[in-house]
Amino acid sequence: MAAFGWLSGSGLYEINTLPLPVYLVQLPEGRLLRTLDGQIGTLAVVAFVGEGDIVMTGAGGSPGFTSDDNALRFWRVSDGTELLKLEHLPVPYSNSDRPSIRSLVVSRDTTRYAFARDDGFIAVARMPLFLTRPELGTAGLEIHWVGGTGRYQVQQRSSLTAGSWEDAGPPTPDRHATLPTPAAASFIRVLSLPE
Repeated sequence: MAAFGWLSGSGLYEINTLPLPVYLVQLPEGRLLRTLDGQIGTLAVVAFVGEGDIVMTGAGGSPGFTSDDNALRFWRVSDGTELLKLEHLPVPYSNSDRPSIRSLVVSRDTTRYAFARDDGFIAVARMPLFLTRPELGTAGLEIHWVGGTGRYQVQQRSSLTAGSWEDAGPPTPDRHATLPTPAAASFIRVLSLPE
């Protein structure tokens, strides 16, 4: 059994759905792009976020069977790191009757995602904010992100644990920013501002 995802401009990807691990394979070459370790249960759904830097997976059993894991997971495609695991049960279930995720979709602007389970539950949620690609170039440090509300504030400071965060420019609706190349150590964060 396999799930497929389409990433615009990059082609079709096959994602092996056997329990542990999950393989991200580029088609038609069949080239292994990444192994995603940590998926428990059979992969039932997959969705790429934004330009494909993040992939979401959800577990589900075969019809008539339940999954060992009912979580949505967010993975960084570049290195296969599991960034976040979200349990999605709004009401208590025993392990023997956990519903399986059957459908998953991400909004075009990457601010929301929705999923449906085989028990009829449907959820729409805000996409968590993830920094995806820092790139150091001639213009400075370019950072990219997905998720959040659609209005962002980039901030920086020289210490991870001490000092105040300072705005690195005005708020922006963009999902990228270019900062001057720091002369010394610098820590950067992106805040998702209220709508």
